[in-house]
Amino acid sequence: PEQDQPHQQAKQETRDVSRSGKAFRSERERMKLPYREGTWFTVPLRSRGFSLGVAARLDGEGTVFGYFFGPALPEPPGAPQVETLRAEEAVHRCQFGDLGLIKGEWPVLCESSGWDRSAWPLPWFVRGDEDMAWLAKYSDDLELLSEERCDSSLMGDYPRDSLSGSGAVEIVLTHLL
Repeated sequence: PEQDQPHQQAKQETRDVSRSGKAFRSERERMKLPYREGTWFTVPLRSRGFSLGVAARLDGEGTVFGYFFGPALPEPPGAPQVETLRAEEAVHRCQFGDLGLIKGEWPVLCESSGWDRSAWPLPWFVRGDEDMAWLAKYSDDLELLSEERCDSSLMGDYPRDSLSGSGAVEIVLTHLL
């Protein structure tokens, strides 16, 4: 029936698959993202001020790996100030969803001039508890490549192998800064 035509079209769109084999929302593919690798942005802290972040890797489907910096700033800085920051100065590193960037809640400051991804390495990640832990290695497009068991004492030495929402990142940064 004609009534089912929109539903059939919606079902077809949800069956679309990207070249990497992952399902995606057709809408995201058509949407121009407000960020790319090397994009600097501000993250509003829950109680006061802002933190700075840079998108270091992305999968094109909503997951970003970023570096975040302190101290808490009373207002967003200008573009020249962010260009002096380095990966080793980050106070937090994590994979996160891009909703804060998409909705404009994390305002974009600028694109890095001469972005060099090798200066912003993708670390190993760790997951587990005090009894068992695993190190996870991801590709530059954030696909899991391998996992290996490790000593749980390494839990504090690597970023957690998890995906944080933008609100969770804001909370973590508020506590860190």
